[in-house]
Amino acid sequence: MQNNLKYEIKYLTIYLISNSIGVFIASKMWLADNLELSYFKKEIMLLLLSTAICWFGILHLSIFIVRKFILKIDINEFYGLIRLTSNNFLKAYIGEESALKFKKFFSLISFSVLLITITAFISGNSLYKNYQLKNFGKVEEVTVIEIHKDAQENPYIFFKYNNGKSSTNIYNEGYNIGDKINIIYSVRNPKVVELQNN
Repeated sequence: MQNNLKYEIKYLTIYLISNSIGVFIASKMWLADNLELSYFKKEIMLLLLSTAICWFGILHLSIFIVRKFILKIDINEFYGLIRLTSNNFLKAYIGEESALKFKKFFSLISFSVLLITITAFISGNSLYKNYQLKNFGKVEEVTVIEIHKDAQENPYIFFKYNNGKSSTNIYNEGYNIGDKINIIYSVRNPKVVELQNN
């Protein structure tokens, strides 16, 4: 029983640490310049890395759930991803029928948890952005300095704000260089910025 608890904690710890690191990296990149995120640059690479780190943790959580609650396999030893994805090992460990059930439930749980994680992350960031703009938002008139384009030739307006301390590119087709526009940004976190409806 004590061994079970030890390895259960190990699975859950891997999940929690991996997801925390992955979500932290993704949240930093999520507020990056929109034009940077339209290219396959370091920001996109970091977002992909954060997804991979979260996926690693989710797979361990799925192993734990299947072993603990679905097939109820005694968790008196820690088995990682490589061993548990091997058909021969699974069949020898729990039998052919249970191995098939394990793989089916493992896949179902993994992809479900990934989908829930992504949905929660996007919703959480949307709530954070709305909270920042509602409570710490400041409207500022800015001038469109340049029009930049991404790889697909989509236009992004470039402007400086926060008294010239911050700058960003935002996708928009309706403005030209020199146009005055209103934006709103968070004085608490100036990376949270969007065009203000006029």
